Amino acid sequence: MKKLRYYFLILNFLQRNTYPRREVLLEYLKQYNVDISERTLYRALKEFETEFGITIKLCNEKKGYFISEQHQGVAHFVHNGLKNLAITDILGQQTSKAIQGLSEFAMDRNTTVPIENLKVLLEAIKVNKKIEFTYLSASKKVVSKYMVAPLFVTQHNGVWHLVAKGQDKTKTFEIEKITNVKQLELKFRECSKKALKNYNQSLGFGYCNEKPEEVELCFDRELEAYLISNPIHESQNSFLCKESGEFIVTLNVRINKEFKQEVLKYTNQVKVNKPSWLKNDIVKSLQGALQNHSMV
Repeated sequence: MKKLRYYFLILNFLQRNTYPRREVLLEYLKQYNVDISERTLYRALKEFETEFGITIKLCNEKKGYFISEQHQGVAHFVHNGLKNLAITDILGQQTSKAIQGLSEFAMDRNTTVPIENLKVLLEAIKVNKKIEFTYLSASKKVVSKYMVAPLFVTQHNGVWHLVAKGQDKTKTFEIEKITNVKQLELKFRECSKKALKNYNQSLGFGYCNEKPEEVELCFDRELEAYLISNPIHESQNSFLCKESGEFIVTLNVRINKEFKQEVLKYTNQVKVNKPSWLKNDIVKSLQGALQNHSMV
């Protein structure tokens, strides 16, 4: 369990910090009762490649470690996989009254993993073979049959999803609502990397066919610290406007429904500077909400 703990902690730290040095990593691990030698740390960093296929490199210029760009997606997946187990172990090491009185932790209620379906899906993705399955649509409450090319699986808010390409477009399916899944002998051309790039340019789990756009949002300054520690998207850049005192955030994203909802949650604390069409959409949504409340 100790090894899984420091695997998780190292990934956690590397994903949150830029080029940490060896001594910084070791000191961070000590905070969680992982007191290891430099030699053990070197061995652990090499084991990421043999155990998980994740390459962690040393940047000679910055004298610090980083996860190679092509393995960022895998690192995020492994990090999420280790998270609950490692957190349980870390909390189990504590003796403070802060956790002794808790009868349960506030965890995601959807803690089941659709392992049987995942196994079939991952095998089909690995060999680029199509699959067929039946699917229960939550919105339409209709069972439909699909034959698709599985591209990759992902997890969002505790729910596992399959991103797959059908005859006309790419769709997202909740894996727990998939039944009777089987791998076919039909091969398809590998296109997972392109699909994953598209997914990473979007917000949430919904696959978006729109092109990425430059977005500029203007926030109240009081949100500066929150938005720096909780970026809206990995493409986020930000700066403080000296003239207005406002906090400006720029992003390059595919604007989907989830992104619009993210903007709307800040209500009167955000203003869309560009693109203009998004600004108009947000205004219409707010006007609609105002109208609905005025009718009550």
